[in-house]
Amino acid sequence: MKTKEILKSLETILMDIRISVRNNGGGHYNHTLFWDIMSPESGGKPEGNLGKKIDEDLWGFDKFKEDFKKAALGQFSSG
Repeated sequence: MKTKEILKSLETILMDIRISVRNNGGGHYNHTLFWDIMSPESGGKPEGNLGKKIDEDLWGFDKFKEDFKKAALGQFSSG
């Protein structure tokens, strides 16, 4: 069973290990997602409507990156 499938069916996991499966499985899934689409070399500043909304609503891409990093560092991480 793939990690994504396990995380979608956490209610089937024994209560004794459910939180560990969620935290560690979620950490694995998030790291995989990061390396696939969020690496520093993945494309730079967004363009089009997304870039425009970031500039309008989040005070620009550099401010967004700073705030995103601060919020991310405040979350649970198993890795």
